[in-house]
This record gives sequence, C-alpha cells and structure tokens, in this order.
Amino acid sequence: MSRPLTIALCQLRWSPDPARNSDQGLAMAAEGFAGGANVVVLPELAVPGYTADPVVLAESAQTLNGPAVKAWQHAAAAGGGYIVGGLCERDGSQLYDSAVMVSGDGLLACYRKAHLFDGEKNVFAPGDAGFPVVRTPDGAFGICICYDLRFVEVLRILALQGAELVLVPSAWVSGFDRGALAAAARPGQVAGLLVQANLNQVFAVAASFAGPGPGVEFLGSSVAADPYGDALAGPLPADAERVIFAYIDLDRVAEAGQRSPLVTPRKDRRRDLYSVTYLGHQL
Repeated sequence: MSRPLTIALCQLRWSPDPARNSDQGLAMAAEGFAGGANVVVLPELAVPGYTADPVVLAESAQTLNGPAVKAWQHAAAAGGGYIVGGLCERDGSQLYDSAVMVSGDGLLACYRKAHLFDGEKNVFAPGDAGFPVVRTPDGAFGICICYDLRFVEVLRILALQGAELVLVPSAWVSGFDRGALAAAARPGQVAGLLVQANLNQVFAVAASFAGPGPGVEFLGSSVAADPYGDALAGPLPADAERVIFAYIDLDRVAEAGQRSPLVTPRKDRRRDLYSVTYLGHQL
C-alpha cells in the first residue's frame, strides 16, 4: 500500500508591491500544479507580502470570501489539488495573520496564527481557534504558521489529532538565533522543523519568502521533511525564487511510528504521568 502525494513549495522573493506578490504566488502555484503537485504551499502573508506595517496591512486586508481566496480556489480547481497560503485576514475590526487551505470545492480551513512574532503583535489579533487538522480523501493535513514552530506543543497537538502532513506558510528571517545555530549551514528554523517532524512522526513542509524584505533579510530555506527528520527537498538558498517538489508517501507516517517491535513513540508516551491539554481535552 502507498498513498503518494507531490507537494510544491513556492518560495517567493519579497516585493513591496502587493499586486506583484499576489500575481507571482498564483503563477508559482500554476507552475506547481503543472509539475504534478497535489498540494501547493505559499509563504506566510503571501497576500499582500510579509510585513508588519499597519498601513499596508490595513489597506491590503481581505475577508475569507475576498479576491485572494477566490483566486486560490480557482487555481486549485484548475490544478485539481489544494493550495495552502497566508494572507492578512480582516474580520470586522480585527486583522489576523491567517493561513487558508482551499480546493476547487472552496475553503477547507482557516488558521489564525496563535504565536505572533515581534512587530506582528502591534498589528494582528492572536488566533484563538486552535490548530486545525483537515481530513481529505488524500490524507490528514495540519496547518500552522512560521513562529508557531518554536512552540513544540503545536506540532505535537497536530500530530496527536491525526495530522500526517503539516503545512507551514512561513517568512523566516535572520537575527533570531545566535551562536552555533546562526552559524550553522542550516538555519535554526530548518533544524527545528526537521527535528520536530522526526519526534512527531509526520511529514512537515515550510515555504518561505526570500531576499531582502521590509527591514529584514528573509532566509528562504523552504524545506520538506519526512517523518524520520530527513530533508526530502530543500532547503532553498536565501535569495532563490523557485518552486521545488517533494514526493511523499503518507503511509510512511504509520511506518515511522513503529521503529521496532519495542520502539513505538506514540504508544510509549506516559499519559499516566503527563498529557497535553488542548481546548479542554487531554491528548
């Protein structure tokens, strides 16, 4: 048995022009589907382009039935797959750093970033609706955003809810880590994703912005990890604007959870000593 999927990671070079970011994201999504992708992943705030500028975000914010989500739905319908991408969502007077998952049938999920990073705290309301797992005929997909990966409970909660593939729109920037992590060949963000994919026995993929940004340097480094913590695609260079493909088999998730007859990481959890409480339920 196998359940193959092809994932397209779309790493965009940041532009101060929201229209360029939106159009380029759609073009790269089309390239991904043309290359055989079942799932296309775009960066965090792909619309309008990552920023914490309150003026830009207020002018560019969209509702979930706005042009960005509709355009992604049409692209997903044409490609016969799914798109996961980040946008600045407006809900009444609040702005959210959100990620949506769409198919040709419409909006499947919206996740609002729970852990806001740096200047995001001055603009966005923190998400409070939990961490979604979308169950589809192709598999169970979890969603989180960028800085959420620094909180190890997030991937663990998604995995314990049954996620097989975690999709992470990102805008990784330099200057966060110091010392050995900063000097490493792979940024700390990549190292963290690979380790957590292994520890939680899930596939995990992140698509980031690249190049100079609004007062920051994006790290690029878009990457896909398998449930053993090995990189299947990427990490991409910091300045590359490129679509890369990861070829996965979701049946490897169950395989990774049974490392040997006596090594079964999920079953070996000592829930008599500890548990994860999530939205009032113990996992």
